[in-house]
Amino acid sequence: MKHLTLIRHAKSSWSDVSRGDFDRPLNARGLRDAPRMGAYLKKAKLPPVDRIVSSPALRARTTAELIAAALDVPNDSIVLEREIYAASLAALFTLVQGLNEANMHVVLVGHNPGFEQLAYALDPDFEGDGEKFPTCGVAQMELGIDTWSEIGEACAAKCQFVYPKLL
Repeated sequence: MKHLTLIRHAKSSWSDVSRGDFDRPLNARGLRDAPRMGAYLKKAKLPPVDRIVSSPALRARTTAELIAAALDVPNDSIVLEREIYAASLAALFTLVQGLNEANMHVVLVGHNPGFEQLAYALDPDFEGDGEKFPTCGVAQMELGIDTWSEIGEACAAKCQFVYPKLL
């Protein structure tokens, strides 16, 4: 059984208009929420994280680093994948299908709308608690598959969804 955790990047800043979308940093709320979500995940006693795969956009990369620190996952376990930035559902499926089979629990850190679409595709009952997939939202999924190449629609056997306002 594989475990996939989807984390949308924490809240970012729009205050510096000279920065492009790719280079937007986290704002104060994002810098507060990411470690809180990481601490929540650590207390949730999930299977150990083997790999964190993140969009290289500054806001996602910073979120990944803060989550990794809270989970005691070394930074060399973080892989940056450009494909996650502005990824379609099909691109995200392809990315997951290509994950190293030795990794039992992978965390993806990225963006909407792709992450929300992936959550709904994997678990058609995914509700998002009426909030869709807010910033720093976490969908932790236990997948009914033995290999990443088997990932497909409705393969989530179990899904837990939490976001900062619920903590």
